[in-house]
Amino acid sequence: MKTLLKNTAFALFLLFALLGATTGGFAQENSENQEKIKSMQVMYFTEQLQLTPDEAKGFWPLYNEYRDEVKKVNQQIRGLENDSSLSAEQKLARKNQLEEQKLTLSKRYQDQFKKVLPINKVAMIDKVERDFKMWLLNQVKQRP
Repeated sequence: MKTLLKNTAFALFLLFALLGATTGGFAQENSENQEKIKSMQVMYFTEQLQLTPDEAKGFWPLYNEYRDEVKKVNQQIRGLENDSSLSAEQKLARKNQLEEQKLTLSKRYQDQFKKVLPINKVAMIDKVERDFKMWLLNQVKQRP
């Protein structure tokens, strides 16, 4: 499992390094690459979830809001590793609070997704997210 995580982390690093290694300014290139990845994600999700135009219209703003909130919580979790003001016990307790917060977010957004998508599509979102990440990593691995 640790090897898989190391390989995944390395592949993600490689992905962003390869995408950022162009002649333009890094901030501009990074933004352009994020847009390319976002476009690929939209196509992938739309295909895998078989989103209709009406479903996509309701899904994407909600999904983006959900991912932004999860990203903020994940950043807080990662920040705990470098927080020397907390004891190990405090870090574990805070990490558990943040993980519970992510679960609460997931439940709340599942209810909201059910308002714009059929339940069978809502149930597929997590799997499609994982599959997209693996697909993206495979794209990086195949680059010369």
